[in-house]
Amino acid sequence: MKFWFEVIILIFISTVSHAESECPALQNPIVDKATSNILETSFKHLRKKDAYSGCLFFQEDIRIGDDFTFMNDLKPNALTRSWYRFGEPAPDKAYEHRADLIQDLKKKDISVGGGTSLSIINEHDFANADFDPAWQSVDIAGKPIVKNPGTGAERKYASLSAPGFRSYLVKRLVEQAKLGVNELALGETNGMIQFDDYSLGVKGDEGFVQWVKRKYPGKSLEWWNNYLGPVGSAIQKNKPVTREMFKAIENNPNFKAEWGEPESWHGTSKDSKPAFLAYAYKKNLSKVMQELKSELKKNKLDHVAVDIWGTADWTNGVSPKPDAVLNSPPDERWGLNWNIDPNFDLIKNRERIKNEMQKQIKSAAPAKMVYMFDHPHPFFDSFVKLSDHRQAVLTKFFADLSRELGAKFILRSYTDVPGGPGTETKTAIAEICEKQKLQR
Repeated sequence: MKFWFEVIILIFISTVSHAESECPALQNPIVDKATSNILETSFKHLRKKDAYSGCLFFQEDIRIGDDFTFMNDLKPNALTRSWYRFGEPAPDKAYEHRADLIQDLKKKDISVGGGTSLSIINEHDFANADFDPAWQSVDIAGKPIVKNPGTGAERKYASLSAPGFRSYLVKRLVEQAKLGVNELALGETNGMIQFDDYSLGVKGDEGFVQWVKRKYPGKSLEWWNNYLGPVGSAIQKNKPVTREMFKAIENNPNFKAEWGEPESWHGTSKDSKPAFLAYAYKKNLSKVMQELKSELKKNKLDHVAVDIWGTADWTNGVSPKPDAVLNSPPDERWGLNWNIDPNFDLIKNRERIKNEMQKQIKSAAPAKMVYMFDHPHPFFDSFVKLSDHRQAVLTKFFADLSRELGAKFILRSYTDVPGGPGTETKTAIAEICEKQKLQR
């Protein structure tokens, strides 16, 4: 018995040491099937854990010269969410053109993370035969939502409530995983829900119509008519609800309160009460997680880690759970304006910051919490406007505090920041990266 135990331990150690290769236990004839399954489960766990261990670095574009040189000098263990999809990539960044780069980095023991926005689309999506323009986020009149039109920074969106759009995104994420990405980051996790047919409940059976009907069972026709006008009447009579009916109650205060503030992160009403949007956010993200996990498993890629962005009450109920939650440290939105005020006293406010981070870490559990200075806020909006010295101090402060609390901290490139990081910040990043490698 002791002999077999030692054999298993040796194989387990070998697995840890060769996390990029096939699990040796599966090829070892002296290990029975039950033991092999146990070791394979442990192996997969270790590979998932590796996506968030050691020196984590966010590389905004792994093909940009200066950034690539800086990353190459650092030699981080992982490029977290660094092959991130803001809509379908341009032809020169097509998936098949990046496969060689991923393999080259793997040879240097640098893993690459990918992911996607769960809402942003672009002209390459519209040109894709798999994409349906009917998935777009629209206003109550049915007109597509477009932000910053004519500025060169135009943004278009699709709705995560549309089942076809969810499947479209999952397919692209699986394509990334097949090329060697070992971590998939899901961003814009509230899915840009506006007033598309699936969110309204005009299509499908999981929209506002079905939600509000469940919320108020047994109400009379008079009550429904007074509360939600023609929409309420149709609900009570089990008649089809149309977009025209919703347009008629656009300014109905009851509808606004039940729906929630459009684009609000927490999915709450104006008076901060949970609304339909919170339900829709949780339901949609859960659907994405379910389909993605299923497709990864089907393709024997279930070792790939999946993380989501941000914490809120609705993210707590997402199922299946993500492997990690990415977040920015609490800033001026929590009354902690370290990213704006160069004289903000970090020592004096350390306990307040620590308490807020602890709440976020507890909220994310059992998923690992991973912090970074996100963009555009606070990184581009305020952080890079601080002095080089202050940026270095803040980077060290949050890296140390994250480690103390059992969370992870992602260092990052300075793509599109003229001159890149200053000398002091660059040195701080290098020192933190070496510390993180030792704690892997």
